[in-house]
Amino acid sequence: MLNRLLTLALIAFFFVLNSTSAAPLKEYWLRMEQNGKAYGYEHIQIRTLDDGNLEYRYNKHVKPELRQFLPGDIVEEGTFLVTPDFRPANGMSFHYRIASPARSINMQGGCGDSYLWMNCWDDLIGECCDVEFDADNAYYDIVIPDLILLNKDLDEWKFDAFNPGEWEPDTATVKITARNDTSVSATILLRGSKINYILDTRRGIKEIEVEDSGASFIERAVDSATAINVDYLNVVSDDIGRISTEYQFRDFDRMKQTYIQFTCNMNTFRYMNNLTDNHQKCIEIMYPKRFAALLEINRPEPKNVTFPLPITGNQYSDCLGESELVRFGEEIKPLAADIVSNVTDAYEVVKNILDWISSNIEYNPAAGLQKASETIFRKQGNCGEMAILFASLARAAGIPTRFAYGEKYMTTYWHGQIWNEVWIGDWVAVDPSVGQFIAGPGHIKINSSPDYFTLQRMPTKIGADFTLDFLEFKMDSAKIE
Repeated sequence: MLNRLLTLALIAFFFVLNSTSAAPLKEYWLRMEQNGKAYGYEHIQIRTLDDGNLEYRYNKHVKPELRQFLPGDIVEEGTFLVTPDFRPANGMSFHYRIASPARSINMQGGCGDSYLWMNCWDDLIGECCDVEFDADNAYYDIVIPDLILLNKDLDEWKFDAFNPGEWEPDTATVKITARNDTSVSATILLRGSKINYILDTRRGIKEIEVEDSGASFIERAVDSATAINVDYLNVVSDDIGRISTEYQFRDFDRMKQTYIQFTCNMNTFRYMNNLTDNHQKCIEIMYPKRFAALLEINRPEPKNVTFPLPITGNQYSDCLGESELVRFGEEIKPLAADIVSNVTDAYEVVKNILDWISSNIEYNPAAGLQKASETIFRKQGNCGEMAILFASLARAAGIPTRFAYGEKYMTTYWHGQIWNEVWIGDWVAVDPSVGQFIAGPGHIKINSSPDYFTLQRMPTKIGADFTLDFLEFKMDSAKIE
């Protein structure tokens, strides 16, 4: 690995020397719009280098307001080196970076005679991939418009499209839908999306429409001043994290034990950690082309011991203190003291907090993010806001509490959900949005953290990449396989 990193540094140095300061061969400013509102832009510059290769420089700035998270800018930028026929050039052929308020990921890679390789560095977890894959028919996503124009006389063809953010190439199917001397229209099926291109044969991109999971957005070629005039937009619908399932269970509470296998690509897997709590454990992890994990989910045994307050220890400090959203304040501490009253058993205090939230706060799935005091004032909140309120009350009462993200079963599908875990001799899962200790396979945890915003690392469209399979389950009265 050290040799490869040294090689990267040398190649990158000569790569910079070989770059030209000449005016771009092509330059695009693309304005991203959804439902008529602009929320991002892309800036693409294409130059011819002294050796005849082409350099694509890419900068993307998106201002999303995600469900259950504060607005935050996401920036993508990259440099890609390709041959005149748009294939990855040998040597140091790309550098790519994506950054959000939660994390930054840097990817760089190169091309050999018939393969691409990539190394990825995450500022939170360090090196997270070092991969190689076949590149005989691979092209970077950034060259797709020029590749369409190059092959405009073909009716339909396929190639392998590579976006470093996806970690591996995906098959793209291209169909030319209209063409004349001045313009070409094409449709591409790629990564579950349908992408419609309208291209000018001389100037390049005119418009790109992306249809994905029932939603769509449009990128239009505009001037730079128009492109950067954008604002925050809630780009995630109520379908965030939705996963369809062929199984329909009427009573999850009757389940004693369940074996579930979930699969996803490696890009999604790197956002996951700590798949275990008091009702769920990971018993096997597999690394085929896609990541797979086998989970065993059991109904927790009834509590038969007390766990006295206060709960102390340096290992729980991150789960006992305040944070940007978890504030004790003038309202929270007195309310927590009132709920605790004279109770000294942490389990009973947790139950009392759940009961109080159920009696006083109405569940409202509307997108947004508010502090605990605001949720109390408005008397309503979504699952994330209820989790923030619960964490504030529980920590104020001296109970270590963290946040969990995963999938919740909703009769005919799974839905992205945020809940809590409390330390009462073990990390025990609780869902304030339904006022209960989690007691079965209706919740599948994917990630947990003392910090609410850490969960923002989870992909907002995880459902498009996630599959869940029930391998075996046992009911109270019978076993079904």
